[in-house]
Amino acid sequence: MGISIEEIAGKYNLPLAAVHAAMAYYYDRREEIDRHTAESRAKVEELKRNSPPSLLQAKLKAIRDDQ
Repeated sequence: MGISIEEIAGKYNLPLAAVHAAMAYYYDRREEIDRHTAESRAKVEELKRNSPPSLLQAKLKAIRDDQ
């Protein structure tokens, strides 16, 4: 993502060793984690497509249609 380990540790007030450990965990399980992330994103997109518009979305659409 273009951010260093040191920047991550500083931004989230974490020990540098904890960030290194998290990165090691990710790289050891990269395929599984990436697959799970992709599946989760696909589920969210499906839910968005299959959900009726919120009341706010419906009101905004009505306003746009009236213009």
